[in-house]
Amino acid sequence: MSKIDELRAKYPSVTSATVKKFDEGDKTKTKKYISFMLKTWVNRSSEISSANELVKLVNMFDELLAYIENKDIYHKDYESITYFLEVVNVAMDKKEENTFVREEHANVLYECDNYLLLQPKTFKGSLKYGANTKWCTSSRTNESIFNRYSKGGFLAYLISKTKDKGSNYEKVAFYSEYSEDPLVGYIQTFNVKDTHVNTNDVVMTGGWDVHEIFNAITIFRANFTNWKRTKKAADTVKHVVSTLTNIDFDFLRKSITILEESNNQEYVSDLKNKINEFIQKIPVNL
Repeated sequence: MSKIDELRAKYPSVTSATVKKFDEGDKTKTKKYISFMLKTWVNRSSEISSANELVKLVNMFDELLAYIENKDIYHKDYESITYFLEVVNVAMDKKEENTFVREEHANVLYECDNYLLLQPKTFKGSLKYGANTKWCTSSRTNESIFNRYSKGGFLAYLISKTKDKGSNYEKVAFYSEYSEDPLVGYIQTFNVKDTHVNTNDVVMTGGWDVHEIFNAITIFRANFTNWKRTKKAADTVKHVVSTLTNIDFDFLRKSITILEESNNQEYVSDLKNKINEFIQKIPVNL
């Protein structure tokens, strides 16, 4: 009897389709993880919603073995899927820490001995600097939320380097939507628990110095101004590129020929004038 047949007999409640997923998902030569997946699947909790999710989790464990102290997946500690998930997440954090390059994932807006103010450039950067918070922009399971916020406005994290801040104020998130005026518009402020707060809360409850918050907000507004200016310029160029891409130039050329042959030069002249105007107004170094 083959190993798979033995496992089918041992776990008769598991469907053939699920066993096949585990078998195909175990990429090791000896199929060393399939027994673990079957046992975990039978005893699964709500933390595992599908066979594919369990396969992905086990493969992550295998890929992160260099960052995991207890490499024996059949150890009794791993009978708790909650603990297993925690071990994988900690190993992932260790790997990220070893390979993380700050400049690639965050724009440092200001840094001193007491605090750091930055704009997360990537989801990876948001995960690192938003760690140990409830911010939706730092949710491991939903990158789309970070993308929506970072594209729709200006996002920044204020992080204390000292231990004197009030509970839930060690980190503060600032966000302004694109439609806001960078210099006087509304800045949404959130504490560690993702609770909407105001600057008075940050100072009075959070223990931040009023001058630190004033400085951070001033820097936030200045960088929001530059970001919005750049984004508006990029959107303009994208719109022009999109417009030009949608033009059927072959059909346009044929249309010009037809108009010229019919001695209807008015439309052709208008087109030439617009093209010349466009060429004259765009930067010469393009």
